[in-house]
Amino acid sequence: MHGRVLLLADVPTELIAATEAHAGALELMFAALPSTDATPWARIDFAPGHIDLPARPCDESLGDLQCWHEPGGVVVEHVSGMTARVHDGTATIRGDGADLALVLRWICQPVLAYLLAPFDRFLLHAGAVGREGRALVLLGQTGSGKSTSTYAALRAGWDVLGDDHVVLRRGSSGIEVTGIPKPLSVPGEVAADLPHGARRMHDVRDRWELPADVIATGWWQLSSAVAVRHADSLGGEVEPVDRLRLLREIIAAFPASGSREPLGRFMPLAGELSRLSHSELRLGRDPGQRVERAPALLERILAMGVDPFAEVR
Repeated sequence: MHGRVLLLADVPTELIAATEAHAGALELMFAALPSTDATPWARIDFAPGHIDLPARPCDESLGDLQCWHEPGGVVVEHVSGMTARVHDGTATIRGDGADLALVLRWICQPVLAYLLAPFDRFLLHAGAVGREGRALVLLGQTGSGKSTSTYAALRAGWDVLGDDHVVLRRGSSGIEVTGIPKPLSVPGEVAADLPHGARRMHDVRDRWELPADVIATGWWQLSSAVAVRHADSLGGEVEPVDRLRLLREIIAAFPASGSREPLGRFMPLAGELSRLSHSELRLGRDPGQRVERAPALLERILAMGVDPFAEVR
């Protein structure tokens, strides 16, 4: 079963699925991306089976993922048994089971990072929100508050580009950001007034999944990088963050940073990003105040930007 060609961060990418179940998982991940008639530059091939792993210990562990670096690519295994290889513009993903769509999202972090890096598109495990023509990228480990921040921004009328898969590139006027419009997830402790189509995920964090159509599309000029944390105060606060520390966070958010070739391509842009207006968003410890206060804190950060960048269409 051959799927469509879509624009993945403006890279024409062909989706190929072997079964209806695998096609459905790809659609949940990428359905909101536009189709194109252009010749594919890259491919994602998803089917049952298993990819043979290198006969050596893994080079890197990323949570539930193990990675083996190869010249020009990577081999990845998820704890569920799903495997992937990225090489020469093709991501070959193999696996089966009841949670295909969920596992695909996790394995796609390093897979897409390696697939897009040769095209100078750099996927980050980060969120991004936009307002008044400018965007903020939100950095932090799982559980740091990125999804809460993006949900709070969405409720306050901001545009949300993504909560954990965003892509950076260098544009004519600076760094630009776009999202991979997969469904947003909202922690259960802050979920309220959810839009139509929200689905309970029944995971350990009792998260809710929002439909992908709430994601804003297009490339936005990036105004600032924001490190997201939890605070001891009830309502939260904004603090400056050291640029070297921010640079470390940016590199840690790039899932291909463990491999020399993609990291070498990314470092000039990462250094430029760390020199933008930069802040730490500390979310309050009270869940109710956390959502209510976050938009005002994001507004303060946005106001710190130097130039009123316009959205790129």
